[in-house]
Amino acid sequence: MTTDPRRPIYPTPAHERAAEAVVALFRPLGAAAAVVLAGSCARGKATRDSCVDVVVLVSDAANADDRGALEHAWARAYQTETVYATLRSVGRFSHVDLLVTDGRFTERPRGWTTGPDSFELEIGNTLVYAVPIWERDDTFGSSGKIGKAVQVCTPTTESLVRGLLQRFDPEEARHPCKG
Repeated sequence: MTTDPRRPIYPTPAHERAAEAVVALFRPLGAAAAVVLAGSCARGKATRDSCVDVVVLVSDAANADDRGALEHAWARAYQTETVYATLRSVGRFSHVDLLVTDGRFTERPRGWTTGPDSFELEIGNTLVYAVPIWERDDTFGSSGKIGKAVQVCTPTTESLVRGLLQRFDPEEARHPCKG
């Protein structure tokens, strides 16, 4: 059986309800542009002990105060809403890990002895191995953050960008780094 690579697979109803609650929290807040599921739930590998990794992409117009308001709303909701307490009781590591970001990726210098390239990991975890569970307009898609990732395509990130495009636009994946 083949599954849709852009459809999340939750290991328990509590994981799914927590993700839905995150969407319900951020959808009415204008600075939020998309809620993206990352990690094992997005890859279909989660167990009841897994956390729910969520990335909230802010709109391009959002400023530091807007971003702070989103983070404050999350902190308050996570401490007070029972849906998150229920998730925390399901498994050993079951909780919500949430990151608020603008989705801009900056390649940083690295030496030949450094570990995995944080630039590649950041793009991979935020875009390639992630599933949008809500977006305002096309925030995540080809005209949004994915389009921006393609704009930063370098020889280092070409394979990641190819994988990203393969999921959303297979025709474009043949030539990922257009000059």
